[in-house]
Amino acid sequence: WLDGLAVQPDGKIVVVGVATAGPEGDGDAFPGARVYGIGRLTASGSADGGFGSGGGVRIGFDPEASSAHAVGVRPGDGAIFVAGTDAGPDANLVQLSPSGTVNKIVLLPSGEIDDAMSPETILFDAAGRVIVAGDLRRSYPDDSIDLVVVRHNRDLTRDSTFSGDGVAFVD
Repeated sequence: WLDGLAVQPDGKIVVVGVATAGPEGDGDAFPGARVYGIGRLTASGSADGGFGSGGGVRIGFDPEASSAHAVGVRPGDGAIFVAGTDAGPDANLVQLSPSGTVNKIVLLPSGEIDDAMSPETILFDAAGRVIVAGDLRRSYPDDSIDLVVVRHNRDLTRDSTFSGDGVAFVD
């Protein structure tokens, strides 16, 4: 299923969501498992053969289930960023080149054992820093949900000038 999309300056459309792992599996995913599905369409709506394999990329972080939720294309260098979750309960931020090659992967914040960030939005500030926003579901002590904003530097290290550790919570 489709969860997010971004339009590049050249009119190409990047879409993300859930795909099915291939017969050999993808990354850490078993064959047939849910994985990050990332695709790109040309401005005229056809699969962009210059992106990934035939217009798509699949990334599996968990043996059974991973899903991409948000995508952004950074102005200037065209780097593509995808954020999503797995059943681990980890959340990841992936940087891809404009051609769909995975450049870097970092973990997004999580809380206790069953807590995980659910990333919903990716934006960029004027300096090209990556801002990911979503919610963090906390199972202990009170089953609360906090809004969370994470800011990464261009190299995907957390920006310590933002809330001291790169992570801000809104209760």
